[in-house]
Amino acid sequence: MLTLHTPAEYIRPLKVLSADHRALTHLALFSGGRHGFVKFYPSYAPRSLENEIVGYVMACHARIEQPPGGIIQLPGALLQGIGIPCEAPSAYCFVSMSCIDLNSRRQGSLFALLGDNLEALQGILQEWPGFPQLVAFDSWLANVDRNTGNLILTGNAHLIPIDHSDILTGPEWTHNDLVTMEEKWSFNKLLELIFPAESLPLPIRSAILKSAERFNAAYSLARRDLYRWLGSGDPDYLRAHHFIWGRAETTKSNLAAYFNMIL
Repeated sequence: MLTLHTPAEYIRPLKVLSADHRALTHLALFSGGRHGFVKFYPSYAPRSLENEIVGYVMACHARIEQPPGGIIQLPGALLQGIGIPCEAPSAYCFVSMSCIDLNSRRQGSLFALLGDNLEALQGILQEWPGFPQLVAFDSWLANVDRNTGNLILTGNAHLIPIDHSDILTGPEWTHNDLVTMEEKWSFNKLLELIFPAESLPLPIRSAILKSAERFNAAYSLARRDLYRWLGSGDPDYLRAHHFIWGRAETTKSNLAAYFNMIL
């Protein structure tokens, strides 16, 4: 489950990554020779850290393979020293441990490896056994930004998803957003941009619907962990609980409607 990293585990920053992403991310060396991607979210993405935590916890209970994730509190001066603007004395960051050989040219995000080669992307996604489950999972949690940049190729047709910062309708969700979208279809980039419904083979569509049947059980298993990270007293957090529970009931029917399939 989610790891609470101590400051002693953090050895030193190695390099700051591209500024093209919402998260201000740097690669760091951790104890034991581990490499971790440390993500600091700025004020214009106020829900992203919460989303990362909730998404990671829910993916664990839904048995979605992902790199070990955790939280670490870092001094603001350290972040400022590597060019990441942080005005607070300290900040909580999300840590995603590296799941690839950082020196390999055959491992990395699908976008970095294949760019916009739609035929190649579709081929890998069709071969990957975890594709139906991930599509259903992202539809359940309303992840509006699952893309080829956060699908990591670790081997031959083996992918690992990272980044849950855009679940629950996005990085700035409000109570009203969750009320409005609880029973509605949410934008799913893997389907709508990479694999439109009419081009998705029927066995994969059926597997996606089958995967959606597991979410009630996954939510039941995750409730205690969710209450740990989403306090039970805040009205917005209560709405988030209800949103996740409610969509566990409706995701299969939403997907069936999108695919024009009869349940």
